[in-house]
This record gives sequence, structure tokens and C-alpha cells, in this order.
Amino acid sequence: MVLAYYWVVSCKNLHYHRAKNPFQSHRIPLCVTGEHTSRPELPAHLNVRCDDPGCNHVDRYDEADVIRWYGQTTLLAPHLAFPKTAL
Repeated sequence: MVLAYYWVVSCKNLHYHRAKNPFQSHRIPLCVTGEHTSRPELPAHLNVRCDDPGCNHVDRYDEADVIRWYGQTTLLAPHLAFPKTAL
């Protein structure tokens, strides 16, 4: 795990994730970013699959749902909606 800035969305499958941790939402990393990098142009809606193997829920997220987050996570590959310049 690496401490860095990421573009993330919060998984909408609250029933599953609140059973594991009722005090924090599960963040799905989409792309690594910089501290002051502006969000790239995104489609109006993104379909994102939760990276938690027990959840694996796919949901639709609006552009406004994508937020910058600083923390530790594992990101295997950036979401297809993010251009390589967003890295």
C-alpha cells in the first residue's frame, strides 16, 4: 500500500460495507493523482465495480461523486475513464 492522492468514489453498497465498518465508507480508488491536479474531463456517468472481493457490486456514479482522497490503498490499474495524463 502506498500513501498518495487518489480519485475515488464511495461504494453505494452500504449494507455490505457498514456490516464490516459502520463508521467509514468504502472508497474505491479510480486513479492516482497529485495534490493540486484538477479533475480530468469525465463522462457524465461512470460504471464502477467495487474492489472489495466480497462486495464486487457495480454501480453508476456521477462526475460529482468522484472526489480526491489522501490515504493508503492498493490500485492495480486506473479506471478506463481516466486518461493517462491524469496519472
